Amino acid sequence: MITNIEELSAFLKGIDFFSSLQANDMKEIIQASKLLTLDKEDVVFEYGSTGCSIFVIVSGEVIIFRNRRIISKLSAGNYFGELALLSADSRSASVKAAGKATLLEIPAQKCRDLLQANISTLWEIIKTLSSRLRQTNSNIVSEYENVNMIVHDMRNVLSALSFATVISNNL
Repeated sequence: MITNIEELSAFLKGIDFFSSLQANDMKEIIQASKLLTLDKEDVVFEYGSTGCSIFVIVSGEVIIFRNRRIISKLSAGNYFGELALLSADSRSASVKAAGKATLLEIPAQKCRDLLQANISTLWEIIKTLSSRLRQTNSNIVSEYENVNMIVHDMRNVLSALSFATVISNNL
């Protein structure tokens, strides 16, 4: 378990978003943050709540979901809630712990300050966001294709029933 600033700094250095930070910036981010310990099913935030922090998974896993649909499952070394960096709009999904988990909660304003001072960190967040958008688009296309197959199959069944009705009416 990571317990001190040096260990947490080394852990964060391995994450793309934080990899280009200087030691003093890293220390400042860590000091402004707090560690959260979660049990299974503990909710980090709810869909529609206001976003004012981003979260780094230090240990364990979280489930990102909306209604009953699971969007993603993230493990240690990942971060989420990064849209709070761009605006304080409401959250687009809910997040809960999949089991025991430890998160680092970082105030969004502290990260915004960091982004303004460090362009390479800004590029990392843009890459992460575009990757997640691509995955979402891929999921939407896949679901659309599944719906089209179901509609096609239903039409086949309805056509057969319609044909059977015509035949039985002509007997």
